Amino acid sequence: MNQGTNLIKVWIEENIFGNYANNFEPVIRTEQELRETAFHEAGHFIVNRALHMDYMPIIVITIVPTKEHFGVNYSDYIEKSVNKDEKYYIERVAYAIAGKIASGQMGFEPVFWKGDFLKAIDIAEEYIEKYCPDINNKEEKEEKIIELFCKAGEKTKRAISDNKEKLEIIAEALLFRKILLGEEAQALYDGTLTLEELEPLELD
Repeated sequence: MNQGTNLIKVWIEENIFGNYANNFEPVIRTEQELRETAFHEAGHFIVNRALHMDYMPIIVITIVPTKEHFGVNYSDYIEKSVNKDEKYYIERVAYAIAGKIASGQMGFEPVFWKGDFLKAIDIAEEYIEKYCPDINNKEEKEEKIIELFCKAGEKTKRAISDNKEKLEIIAEALLFRKILLGEEAQALYDGTLTLEELEPLELD
């Protein structure tokens, strides 16, 4: 067992079966649902990397289900390196909606996206409060949110279409392993690690 596999086991014990033990609930999913989840989570990662969101490095990607989610990208947040300008808010919305767009572009009927959409709305509203404080009219606010979503959507679609092969590789890795360290996903993204070189993960 290599060091990466050991790190994953430690992370699982401390988080999914440790701090979040009460939230863990085995869920039986169809092969279709599992594949959609894998492409959904891979989509989040692809957009994070394609947009160079280094202030939000991905630590772990998992399609292990809990009561709170079917899969997730766990990330760090380096606030001191963040300049919360319009570009930042567009990137955050793009990242939030990436799972739905990725699974849609891969031919799935997106299902697991409502939580991401609500998160994207929160980010858009934070942007309006910061940069458009004079907007009080509901219609104007909605128009501004739609504008932000449109800009973010274009970035997301382009990032995913430009990296479709990488999206497929990371999704297949998730289906094989269920859990990837951020550094493993990055290596798959960079091409310094192949699916054939990825070791299986055996959980006790």
